[in-house]
Amino acid sequence: MAAMPNAPATFKQKLAVAHYVFLWLVCPIMSLWVPLYLLTTNIWPLVLAYFGWMFLDYSTPRKGGRSWKWYQRLSLWQHFRDYFPLRMVKTADLPADRNYILGSHPHGVLSFGIFGNCLTAASGFREQFPGIQPSVATLDGQFKFALRRDFAMGMGGVSAAQESISWLLQNPGKGRAVAVVVGGAEEALEARPGATRLRLVKRYGFVRLAIQYHCQLVPVYHFGENDLYGDNGTEDNTHLRSLQTKIKSVFGFAPPQLRGTGLFTSFGLLPKRRPVTSVFGSPIECKVHGHEYGTTPDLADVERVHATYCEQLNELFETHKLGHGYSEEAKLEFF
Repeated sequence: MAAMPNAPATFKQKLAVAHYVFLWLVCPIMSLWVPLYLLTTNIWPLVLAYFGWMFLDYSTPRKGGRSWKWYQRLSLWQHFRDYFPLRMVKTADLPADRNYILGSHPHGVLSFGIFGNCLTAASGFREQFPGIQPSVATLDGQFKFALRRDFAMGMGGVSAAQESISWLLQNPGKGRAVAVVVGGAEEALEARPGATRLRLVKRYGFVRLAIQYHCQLVPVYHFGENDLYGDNGTEDNTHLRSLQTKIKSVFGFAPPQLRGTGLFTSFGLLPKRRPVTSVFGSPIECKVHGHEYGTTPDLADVERVHATYCEQLNELFETHKLGHGYSEEAKLEFF
C-alpha cells in the first residue's frame, strides 16, 4: 500500500501556495476598499502616513525595487516548492561578470515557475548561479496596490517598464539577471493543460534591450506551468475570450478563469499538484559588432538576434520535453 502523505506538511504546502495566490489575485481587490474602510477607524493617521510613503516611494519599482532577503528565505517557500514540486535544471553557467535577461516561457496563469525557482531561497538559484542577483519584471500596474506592492518588491519583483529594465542593466554594475515573462497577459489566456503556444512573434522589446546594454539572453522554459489549472474553456467560448481581450486592452491584464483546487475542497483558486521544472538554457551573446553601448540598435540586428533566440528556445524544448511528460509530437508554436 502506498504511503499516505503527511497531512500537516501537506496543509502547510497548501497554505504557502494560498499565500502566493492571495498576494497576486486577492490582495489587489482588497487594497481598493480596505484602506477606505480603515480611514473611518482610529488608525486613519497610519493609513494616511502609508499613502504618503507610497507617494514618496512611487518610483522604487522602476529603480531596482526593494527585495527582502528575510522574506525570500522563509521556510514558507520550501513548502511552496514542495507543493508542486518545483525544480530547476541548469544547462550552462552564467558568469557573474555579465548581465542577463532571462526570457521566461510560458506565462501560465500566475507564473509559479519563474517566481518560485528564480527568487526564493528554496530553489537553489543563488547556489546554482553564484554572484547573480535575480529579479522578475511584472506589469507596472501591479505596484499601484497598497501593501501588495511592498510584498511584490520584497519577493524580488520589479516593474516591466522599459526604463525599469534599463536601470537594472546599468546599475549597480554586473551580475544582474532580469526575468521577463515575454508572452505577458495575452499568453496567459492560452494557459491550459498541454498547451505550447507562446506569444513571441515580433516581441522585440527584450531583445532590443539586451543588444542596447550588451548583455546576454537566456531562454527559460517551465515544463508543467500550463498544467496547473484545468482547461478554462476560453478557446471555445468566443464571447468570454472577447471580454477578456477587451479587459486586457484597458487594464493591461485580464482576469483568468481558474479551475483549480482549494484548501479543503477539490475546486478553488489554488493550482493543482503538478511538477514544474524550470530549465535554464545557454546564454546568447547580444553584443553586436559596431553597436555603441546604450544606443538603440538597428531593427535588422534585433530581428537576427530574436530569430536566434527563438531557435535556441525551440531547441531547449525539444531536448528536454520527453523527460517532462511531453510526447514526441509536442511542438512549440509561436504566435
